[in-house]
Amino acid sequence: MKRALIVEPDLALRCRLIRLLGRHCWEVHAVERLDEALAWLDRPAARLVCINEAVDDDAGYLLLFAIREHVRWRHARVIMVGKGDERRHGAYAAELGADDYLTYPFNEDRIRAGLLRSAPSRRTGAVLQSWTSR
Repeated sequence: MKRALIVEPDLALRCRLIRLLGRHCWEVHAVERLDEALAWLDRPAARLVCINEAVDDDAGYLLLFAIREHVRWRHARVIMVGKGDERRHGAYAAELGADDYLTYPFNEDRIRAGLLRSAPSRRTGAVLQSWTSR
């Protein structure tokens, strides 16, 4: 079974994502805070990670960086979600190694397509300087 990690502080959206992935045979683990997500890096890697950029005061990008630097997790497909400008925030997320960026409010078809592309990422890492110059 494919494993997914969802990092989403909003309970309603977290439940929606759990149901969507569960219907497609994903083993879903969901957390609401950055510290909970970072603790998952000690476990076997997920194939898909969905991160709300605003988790713990916009620390979602720190988690993205940690995933891309982690030897077991760096090949996971990472989707960032947020309310930001899709071009600007999406470009920044891609620069740090995200595979996709989805904006609120979600179109059900778009979120399904973004989350269910199950091929692991081929990205190899991220650049810390991008985060520090933000």
